[in-house]
Amino acid sequence: MEPPTNSISRESQPPRDWRRGFWSLIVTQFQTGFNDNGLKYLVIYLIIGMDLPQARRDSLVPIVGALFAIPFILFSMTGGYFADRYSKRSVTIGTKFLEIGVMAFFIVGLALRSLPLECAGVFLISTEGALFGPSKYGLLPELLPERQLSWGNGIIEFGTFLAGIGGTIAAGELAERFLAEYASAKRSAHRQRLAIVKDVLPVIGSAKAAAVTRRDIDRIMERMIGRSVTIGASRMFEIVRKMFSWALEKGLVEHNPCLGMKKPFATRKRDRVLSPDEIRAVWAALGAAETPISRDGRDVLKLCLITGQRLGEVAGMSRDELDFAKGIWTIPSWRSKNGHAHRVPLTETALAIIKVAVASAPTEFLFPGYGKDDAVKSASVGKAVRRSRERIGIPHWTSHDLRRTAATGMADLGVAPHVIGRVLNHRAAIHSSVTDQVYNRYSYDREKRAALDLWDRELGTIIGGTAAVIPLRSA
Repeated sequence: MEPPTNSISRESQPPRDWRRGFWSLIVTQFQTGFNDNGLKYLVIYLIIGMDLPQARRDSLVPIVGALFAIPFILFSMTGGYFADRYSKRSVTIGTKFLEIGVMAFFIVGLALRSLPLECAGVFLISTEGALFGPSKYGLLPELLPERQLSWGNGIIEFGTFLAGIGGTIAAGELAERFLAEYASAKRSAHRQRLAIVKDVLPVIGSAKAAAVTRRDIDRIMERMIGRSVTIGASRMFEIVRKMFSWALEKGLVEHNPCLGMKKPFATRKRDRVLSPDEIRAVWAALGAAETPISRDGRDVLKLCLITGQRLGEVAGMSRDELDFAKGIWTIPSWRSKNGHAHRVPLTETALAIIKVAVASAPTEFLFPGYGKDDAVKSASVGKAVRRSRERIGIPHWTSHDLRRTAATGMADLGVAPHVIGRVLNHRAAIHSSVTDQVYNRYSYDREKRAALDLWDRELGTIIGGTAAVIPLRSA
């Protein structure tokens, strides 16, 4: 039987509101694709920026990729069932509410800096995408005229592609800012936690905060001073005082036992700079196998004097931070004290030491620790320095004096203060104005190289022309 002549096909009379419904779906899909890729790559970038051995980071990255892929294998058919069994619009709305909950869950994990929670967020956001996918494609025939389906499929695929790119880029930016802002603070908090466990808890034990007295505070200080940790005692007093001030403000205690007490020692900045004779003595000792400092520790200390960089940053040097073609060592933001990446031009003397270390190091770290999965600890090198003072014949010198000596030497050679600040990666010195903070993005690599080359030549003259002669490592 012939259809009535006045019947109107779907193609000739599309839904009146198809444009609004279609573009709402495109926006929804873009948001899903953006969040999916954004969360996945944000976790990956944060792992890459973690203070972990390279092997550990390399093993975690594919785990995140697997957590993102597995839900599409497990739940895509479930999503298809929901799309057939229930209204596709209802499924879409339901998955969007799920996505909001997952994003809130992920933000909590990010705030707590909990990698397991962050990885769980990746799994859940991928699950949401797997459940939403079939409804997304099933909605197209309901929203578009038949003649528009190919066009609609192209638009939704193009939007998904753009969402993936946008999420990846946004994740990189967010990860960099997160690591730069929190890396330094996290390290400081970790050090304070360790100090409290080592020096405070053994004295007060399980006593409640309200029961701690001034005598307890005195005993903590006396215990540290007895170990000759005078500056540490002063800093610990400040930590305990701030801790009780916070507890008093929150109503957790009725008084602050530190009020009215004086710090045991005033913390003062060291001003020790090695004289030319002391530089010669230190350099000679660092070249002697009988010096009670490990071979790696001696090389680390030499590089501190040559480059002017911090002990911990030199000790943690790894192969992937070095560009031998350009003669540049890049300290990543998560390893630098102030949370900002730092490019260090390498002089011939520094390169000679580094190339020998690269050739002999069994791991990615140039100066591996005892476990071989991590770099030598700066604290271990610092202790070795204290043990070697008597043998070297220079009392009270520390590894940080080498950095201060390099900076003072460059200043004495006429290097401008702002260039020295750039060499040392002192953000306060180099970003002292709005112009520097916001507009000046010049790297100063040329000026830093000139300053370090000048200091390298001066160092060679002081040592007697032996600075650039680096003997092969002994076994």
